Amino acid sequence: MGKSEVRKICGFYVNEWHLTTMILPYVHKEIGKENTIITILQNGISKNIEEILSKMNLNEELKNRILNIDWNTTKPIKYENIKEKLQNINQREINILINGEKEYIEYANEVIEKVIKETNIENGINILNCYNLTICGNVLEITMKHDYTINTAGIKEIDKQSKIEEKQKARI
Repeated sequence: MGKSEVRKICGFYVNEWHLTTMILPYVHKEIGKENTIITILQNGISKNIEEILSKMNLNEELKNRILNIDWNTTKPIKYENIKEKLQNINQREINILINGEKEYIEYANEVIEKVIKETNIENGINILNCYNLTICGNVLEITMKHDYTINTAGIKEIDKQSKIEEKQKARI
């Protein structure tokens, strides 16, 4: 049985450029801490990552480590592939970045949760669910299923009580 501590983080983007600028500071920070980044992307962003990194003043080693992440589209999502990616990672934390439509993200999360439950992964796991805002549906409902939000300003813990109060006020 897996003993991982899982933090769920959600973000919303309007296009792949917005997504790239939102996650790149987070990725930069996590790579600097020697943590792993795994991607499950319905819509690949490799060209965006390459272009933005070419304009940034980062040391070449760090740029290369970011570029070596698989920023291409992931199809199809398979249990075996995710299990292989998650096992045998020595870093203290694993960051799994998922983007796309709500159904794609939900399915990826189901597979990840199954892998964690059925294996002995002991790393801390951060799952970054990045939803396409133009087609994701109810943002409040999605946010309430997560512990944190990410945007271009960084990560913030979700105050679920205030979100519930906002929802109740909207009904009045």
